[in-house]
Amino acid sequence: MARSGGVFDRVAEHYIEGNSCHYGFTMGGAYAMNDLVSLSIALRYVDARRERKGSATLAGPFLNRRFHVNYEETGDGLGGIVGLNISPSKSLNIGMRFETETNLDLKTTVHRDDLGVLREGERVRRDLPGVIGVGVSYQFTPALRAEVDWTSYLNAHATWDDLTLSAGDETLKKNGYELGIMAEYAFSPRFRASAGYLFTKTGIDPDSMSIEQPELDAHTLAAGLACEARPGLILNLGAMRSFYDEETTSGGVKLEKDVWILAIGLQYKFF
Repeated sequence: MARSGGVFDRVAEHYIEGNSCHYGFTMGGAYAMNDLVSLSIALRYVDARRERKGSATLAGPFLNRRFHVNYEETGDGLGGIVGLNISPSKSLNIGMRFETETNLDLKTTVHRDDLGVLREGERVRRDLPGVIGVGVSYQFTPALRAEVDWTSYLNAHATWDDLTLSAGDETLKKNGYELGIMAEYAFSPRFRASAGYLFTKTGIDPDSMSIEQPELDAHTLAAGLACEARPGLILNLGAMRSFYDEETTSGGVKLEKDVWILAIGLQYKFF
């Protein structure tokens, strides 16, 4: 940011924070060709919003100055989802899906930029990659069901522009994948419990990750309970913990995350 021997030659202190939300609205339908095969198709609208703000104190032999940055990026896009379900028997079910790439052209709105590196109205491409998923479910006994799932994220085919304020190059990425396994046990017709494990490989090099939201590889454990409080009304409880692999960039920045998720939900079937 500044050369040694100039007005500023080092960063004395700094902080950055950000959040990213993608709201998806999906409408579709399914058609059963016969007892063995059914097809589905859906259209999905995505509303993307990202916000970032931070500050840094640049220090030099004669002067210290603090710079602030605050901006947001917004955009939307359309994508499609196609699914195929095969049920060779009452115990075995196989599901497959393909999600098309969603083009997202994010527009920059600058609230503050002391560094002068952002441009109001600038467009940044940050597409959602295509997804291929395959899942298999098997009912071992009337009470015990197990599932395994493989999901591939086609990152290499999505367009990602390099971010202005990042040290890495976001255009460099490989395809990622997730592999999951779970089991559900019904203790009674009204009470069920489940547990599962998920491994995530993002396919992104540490030097190309977003520092405030690093895309780290992870091992995730989850558990859930479902209780039918009354006919048609089901109470769901869930907990999840992700253990992320720590990474360090070539510049010495340590990347780590710690995520807990607790969930509660109510489900009601009218008919």
